[in-house]
Amino acid sequence: MAIGHASGTSHAAKDLITQGLFLAKPLGSVVYCGWRDTLPTAILAELLQDATDAIRDRTLTDPRYVWQEKHNGDRRLITKQGLDIQDFNRKGERGKGLSPNIVAALRKHPLHKFCIDVEYVGAFDNLQVFDMLQAGDEIVALMPASTRLSYLHSNFDGYHTDILPIISAVTPQEKLALVQRLMDEHAEGFVIKDLTAPYR
Repeated sequence: MAIGHASGTSHAAKDLITQGLFLAKPLGSVVYCGWRDTLPTAILAELLQDATDAIRDRTLTDPRYVWQEKHNGDRRLITKQGLDIQDFNRKGERGKGLSPNIVAALRKHPLHKFCIDVEYVGAFDNLQVFDMLQAGDEIVALMPASTRLSYLHSNFDGYHTDILPIISAVTPQEKLALVQRLMDEHAEGFVIKDLTAPYR
């Protein structure tokens, strides 16, 4: 697995994004969420470059950073307004749609409104939910990642077997175990997130 870090964002966008580091492939350019008035309508998905072993080593022992598996799927932003479920790709275009099973599960979720950032893993027909931008009427996108993770887990932990909240490795032992498992599985990589940062 190669180490990468974020790059290629405009000065204005940096006020809206986290300063996290990533181990994965480039994710693209602009994602439009469709919000009006309360949130920016464009969110820049970051581009990745190689990072050093020193960055990996620094975040290994720093409790401000968590490591999460990068799942091999289609990056989607999913919005719910009542029974209306929409998905968008990382370019802000309408997504290819979700399976009927996933749509039905999202419609039954007790929140009347939300926006989540996910990997749609078609091979297993599930969502790996790794961030939450809106929970009900509360906009959480500009809150620290630690707060957004709390919202995500409080609203999605145990909710549905095909809608799975991300698992974060927090301690150095958990981080090393995650990397070993991913290497054993020949997985895509992992994401390093700054818990103090707003949504990127």
